[in-house]
Amino acid sequence: MKERFEVEATEGGYRVIDPAGMIVATVQRRHQAFEFVRDWDGRVHLQWARTVIANQTVPCDFSPEHSGFGAGAS
Repeated sequence: MKERFEVEATEGGYRVIDPAGMIVATVQRRHQAFEFVRDWDGRVHLQWARTVIANQTVPCDFSPEHSGFGAGAS
């Protein structure tokens, strides 16, 4: 199974944290952090929220989020 990394916002950008809790990278932009994790053959730990379309929740459907932003295919 692929490792799940955390990506946290900091004052100066984002840091990537491995499953053991060690900071393995600090970058300026979120997409750079996601690319770093991908290059390490890992996955970013995401939150799941109900899918909302036109202010209506979609039954039995969820969307990935990272720090309140949609994450996934656009």
